[in-house]
Amino acid sequence: LYKEYKSMPLQLRSGFISLFSAAGTLLVTLSSIFSKNMDQFTIEYMLVHFVIPSGIITSAISVMNVTFQIRGTIFRVKQINTFTTSIAAKDYTSQPLKVRSRDEFGLLTVDLNRFYLTTRSLLGSISRTSEGSVTLANNVAENISTFIVGALILYGVKQECKLKNNLFLE
Repeated sequence: LYKEYKSMPLQLRSGFISLFSAAGTLLVTLSSIFSKNMDQFTIEYMLVHFVIPSGIITSAISVMNVTFQIRGTIFRVKQINTFTTSIAAKDYTSQPLKVRSRDEFGLLTVDLNRFYLTTRSLLGSISRTSEGSVTLANNVAENISTFIVGALILYGVKQECKLKNNLFLE
């Protein structure tokens, strides 16, 4: 997801949802007052039987709209938090996050995934390189040990020969 493909910003989208929800509530609530069929009822009767009940129902629907939007936002924040917590704990075994939207959360998810994959690849390369270095160091240590043992054996043989030579000359 690239920034040029980003959709409507989250704040603007939230504003539109709230605006349309409030406008819908107002229009549905007031529609009974402006209806031609309501001329036979008094204002008090229309308020009690039409305006207030429809206002309550549409207000509840508006609250549900905002609640659903907030739940979606909270879900994405929790998902990102869980992902970043695992990265902070140096756990690079999880899968990258799924990009679910083209808003700020989608851009953040793409950037987090890029960071995660790059870091995981870098750590893998370092691990492989260090394993090779350990193997090389072990081989060098083994070769040095073999050389030292061989040198000590040669030194011992030389000392033994000197001792025999001295005994033979006496």
